[in-house]
Amino acid sequence: MAEQDTWIKNQLLYDIVIGTDHPIAPISSTIQRMYNYALRGVLQGLRDLGFNDVTLVSDYNNAIWINGKKVSGNSSTGLTGAQIVGGSLLVDFDFETMSKVFRNPFKNLKPGINSIEEGLTCINRELSRRIELPEVKKTIKSGFEKVLNTEIKYETLTRKETELIKSLEPKVRIKKNGPITWTSRPANSCPMTT
Repeated sequence: MAEQDTWIKNQLLYDIVIGTDHPIAPISSTIQRMYNYALRGVLQGLRDLGFNDVTLVSDYNNAIWINGKKVSGNSSTGLTGAQIVGGSLLVDFDFETMSKVFRNPFKNLKPGINSIEEGLTCINRELSRRIELPEVKKTIKSGFEKVLNTEIKYETLTRKETELIKSLEPKVRIKKNGPITWTSRPANSCPMTT
């Protein structure tokens, strides 16, 4: 658990859920169009942190790149009535450990690189100052507010949502490892809604 905590505290994990019938969701035509729409807030937040060379690169699994290097990986799934884009944004990173732990640390990076550091980066490696996760969260939230032209507020789960989670938990299983535990959030963290 300690290793997981270290990994998670050095990156911002996010999920963007867009109802297919929502007026802000012009995503009906292609998956790529959905990525382009959903990740606008992350791109804007990175620009607001001071990065000029920020791009969404569809050739490499819709990764977000800063200065020509991957800083964020993203994926998507569809549910009845919604599309979800999830990703991680590296704030700080232990490149040496990653190159030892992962079977293929070069997966989803540009071909022809000789080290992880040539194709992957993190915010603290690229900024001229050190930044902590709370400032990154605040800036990305602000980026979404700008591109969506709305205020994002923090809310707690409703009683109905909590009951639904509890009812589904025993039904969700991994064959090898038994029941899944739901992702827990720190006490001061809640889902964001518009």
